[in-house]
Amino acid sequence: CIEGAIGSSHKIDATYLSHHVNFASTLEEKTKDYGVVLAASQEFHDICSAKARKYFRQVDCYRQRGSKAVRRVFTVDVDTSRLVPDEASLAITGKDNYKTKINERLKNLVKIKDPNYVMAVRLKQDSDLAAVLKAIPKKIVGYYKKMFGLYSRGEWQSAKRGLNKILKRMKDGPSMFLLEVMRSYAFKPPKRWKGVRVLD
Repeated sequence: CIEGAIGSSHKIDATYLSHHVNFASTLEEKTKDYGVVLAASQEFHDICSAKARKYFRQVDCYRQRGSKAVRRVFTVDVDTSRLVPDEASLAITGKDNYKTKINERLKNLVKIKDPNYVMAVRLKQDSDLAAVLKAIPKKIVGYYKKMFGLYSRGEWQSAKRGLNKILKRMKDGPSMFLLEVMRSYAFKPPKRWKGVRVLD
């Protein structure tokens, strides 16, 4: 989609941003609403292996008013405070630090494009990734997914009770977000509710 013009009075170029770029920016902004560090699109979720998808949980499903495109948003529970930089990385500053980050991203991109690359394996073998993955009990994650299912089906009173049970055990952004969504409707799903929020 054409977003506008850039340049000066002597030269003007039209800018072009795909909907993927716009959505990526939207996801980054929505992490604050969801109370999570990481938000992922359904497209990213779906290309992961079944084992890797076990680390994901859905936090939202919405569409913009006037649009038929439904957006499903997922998260992987991480705690970045557990990530401790090593001495070598602390010694790298300025342009060298920037180059190091770019090189790491390129290496990761090459790995991901490898048909034999398995995300679930890396999540266990990479020390940094293993460190930031939150140790949330599987029972709670499974219970949350059931509550999200109740929310999606419009069984909001049951979902409310279940999500509050989770919050008694731990602070959980996605649970608080869903409760806030339901609270905005007085815990009564809108007419013709199909599990998709309609945003203005």
